[in-house]
Amino acid sequence: MHTKVDMVLSAEAAYNVDLMHSRSAEAVAAYNGFCTWLLALSMMPVLPMINAFGVAITNAIAAVVAWTGFGMLWATVQYGSQLRALIDVGFLHLIIIEPM
Repeated sequence: MHTKVDMVLSAEAAYNVDLMHSRSAEAVAAYNGFCTWLLALSMMPVLPMINAFGVAITNAIAAVVAWTGFGMLWATVQYGSQLRALIDVGFLHLIIIEPM
Protein backbone atom coordinates (compact mmCIF):
# COMPACT_ATOMS: atom_id res chain seq x y z
CA MET A 1 0.00 0.00 0.00
CA HIS A 2 2.88 2.34 0.71
CA THR A 3 3.89 2.28 -2.97
CA LYS A 4 0.45 3.47 -4.08
CA VAL A 5 0.51 6.31 -1.57
CA ASP A 6 3.97 7.29 -2.78
CA MET A 7 2.83 7.29 -6.42
CA VAL A 8 0.06 9.75 -5.60
CA LEU A 9 1.73 11.94 -3.02
CA SER A 10 5.21 12.15 -4.55
CA ALA A 11 3.92 14.52 -7.22
CA GLU A 12 2.42 16.66 -4.48
CA ALA A 13 5.72 16.61 -2.59
CA ALA A 14 7.68 17.63 -5.69
CA TYR A 15 5.24 20.48 -6.23
CA ASN A 16 5.70 21.63 -2.61
CA VAL A 17 9.49 21.56 -2.97
CA ASP A 18 9.15 23.53 -6.20
CA LEU A 19 7.07 26.18 -4.44
CA MET A 20 9.14 26.40 -1.28
CA HIS A 21 12.61 26.02 -2.75
CA SER A 22 14.40 27.80 0.11
CA ARG A 23 12.61 25.55 2.62
CA SER A 24 12.76 22.32 0.66
CA ALA A 25 14.10 20.30 3.61
CA GLU A 26 11.04 21.23 5.63
CA ALA A 27 8.77 20.35 2.71
CA VAL A 28 10.35 16.90 2.36
CA ALA A 29 10.20 16.31 6.12
CA ALA A 30 6.53 17.33 6.17
CA TYR A 31 5.85 14.97 3.25
CA ASN A 32 7.52 12.04 5.01
CA GLY A 33 5.70 12.77 8.25
CA PHE A 34 2.37 13.10 6.46
CA CYS A 35 2.85 9.80 4.61
CA THR A 36 3.68 7.98 7.83
CA TRP A 37 0.76 9.55 9.65
CA LEU A 38 -1.63 8.82 6.77
CA LEU A 39 -0.59 5.17 6.54
CA ALA A 40 -0.84 4.66 10.29
CA LEU A 41 -4.32 6.15 10.45
CA SER A 42 -5.59 4.40 7.34
CA MET A 43 -4.37 0.92 8.29
CA MET A 44 -5.73 1.02 11.82
CA PRO A 45 -9.44 0.47 11.02
CA VAL A 46 -9.02 -2.07 8.18
CA LEU A 47 -9.36 -5.35 10.10
CA PRO A 48 -12.29 -4.12 12.23
CA MET A 49 -14.00 -2.89 9.05
CA ILE A 50 -13.55 -6.29 7.39
CA ASN A 51 -15.04 -7.98 10.45
CA ALA A 52 -17.95 -5.53 10.67
CA PHE A 53 -18.86 -4.88 7.01
CA GLY A 54 -17.12 -7.58 4.99
CA VAL A 55 -14.45 -7.58 2.34
CA ALA A 56 -16.53 -6.06 -0.48
CA ILE A 57 -17.55 -2.92 1.42
CA THR A 58 -14.00 -2.46 2.73
CA ASN A 59 -12.63 -2.76 -0.80
CA ALA A 60 -15.22 -0.26 -2.06
CA ILE A 61 -14.10 2.25 0.56
CA ALA A 62 -10.47 1.66 -0.43
CA ALA A 63 -11.42 2.27 -4.07
CA VAL A 64 -13.02 5.62 -3.16
CA VAL A 65 -9.82 6.61 -1.35
CA ALA A 66 -7.74 5.57 -4.39
CA TRP A 67 -9.91 7.60 -6.77
CA THR A 68 -9.57 10.59 -4.44
CA GLY A 69 -5.80 10.23 -4.70
CA PHE A 70 -6.09 10.08 -8.47
CA GLY A 71 -8.12 13.29 -8.37
CA MET A 72 -5.42 15.01 -6.33
CA LEU A 73 -2.75 13.90 -8.78
CA TRP A 74 -4.79 14.95 -11.81
CA ALA A 75 -5.52 18.38 -10.29
CA THR A 76 -1.82 18.92 -9.60
CA VAL A 77 -0.88 18.07 -13.18
CA GLN A 78 -3.78 19.97 -14.73
CA TYR A 79 -3.64 23.16 -12.64
CA GLY A 80 0.02 23.20 -11.55
CA SER A 81 1.01 26.28 -13.54
CA GLN A 82 -2.03 28.22 -12.35
CA LEU A 83 -1.33 27.24 -8.74
CA ARG A 84 2.28 28.37 -9.15
CA ALA A 85 1.03 31.72 -10.42
CA LEU A 86 -0.97 32.17 -7.22
CA ILE A 87 2.18 31.82 -5.12
CA ASP A 88 4.87 33.69 -7.04
CA VAL A 89 8.03 33.57 -4.95
CA GLY A 90 10.18 35.15 -7.63
CA PHE A 91 12.44 32.32 -8.72
CA LEU A 92 10.07 29.96 -10.53
CA HIS A 93 10.71 31.14 -14.06
CA LEU A 94 11.00 28.95 -17.10
CA ILE A 95 14.56 28.80 -18.37
CA ILE A 96 14.81 28.19 -22.09
CA ILE A 97 18.14 26.77 -23.18
CA GLU A 98 18.77 27.36 -26.85
CA PRO A 99 20.49 24.63 -28.83
CA MET A 100 24.10 25.30 -29.87
